[in-house]
Amino acid sequence: MLNYFRKISQSINKKESLFEIEQKKVLSILDATFLDDKSTTSYWLNKTKFSKYLSPKRIAFTQCLIDIVTKHISLDSKSPLKVCDVSFGSGYLLYYLFSRFPSLHLSGTELNPDSFTILKKLIPSVKDTYLQNIYELDLPKQDVIFCTEVLEHLAKPELALNKLLYSIKESGTLIITVPNGREDVSIAGTSSPDKSFWNGHINFWSPESWEIFINRECENHITFFFTIPDIGYSKIGVIIQPNS
Repeated sequence: MLNYFRKISQSINKKESLFEIEQKKVLSILDATFLDDKSTTSYWLNKTKFSKYLSPKRIAFTQCLIDIVTKHISLDSKSPLKVCDVSFGSGYLLYYLFSRFPSLHLSGTELNPDSFTILKKLIPSVKDTYLQNIYELDLPKQDVIFCTEVLEHLAKPELALNKLLYSIKESGTLIITVPNGREDVSIAGTSSPDKSFWNGHINFWSPESWEIFINRECENHITFFFTIPDIGYSKIGVIIQPNS
């Protein structure tokens, strides 16, 4: 893993990295979908904001995450797996999964309608998308669920985690990542009217407190914890499977 990130660092220091090339490819696919930056208040349909979010290092994080996951579970199954990204945002994780594993049955949930516009452009064949609140998930049981960089925004992450666990099959897998709270300096920003969601971060787990939180909420599950350096503040994550 360390060698992987040395290669990323070396690549980013070059004139144009593979992750910068990937960013340009995604932006070119979405170019006709973006609205004029000066006239739109949309986050995801604003090219400047979208490109700032989907930075080369975020692309590197996503690709490394999938490399870690595929060392633990097979996504290249003869029987198409149901894979859902909860709160899919920019749609890049689903797009990258589709690029690598086109046989997957992909779906996603979001609360921002503009995310669906972006995802449909990135993956025209995607059909199962859900306008759902993470606290009230109502999904067909999934083989694999991703929930990346979400729980740090939530006032009640334990409730969201229980919903995620309920949404995977008995043989399913749940993958979650959050920022390493020791390095994360984000501010909370504004909240939803009921203060259950925040634009910024309100949870700052250290690797140790993250393991305590997950193991407390995931009794009778197998857990594998990992860290992704991300060339900025690192991300901590977990792969969770029922102990059947």
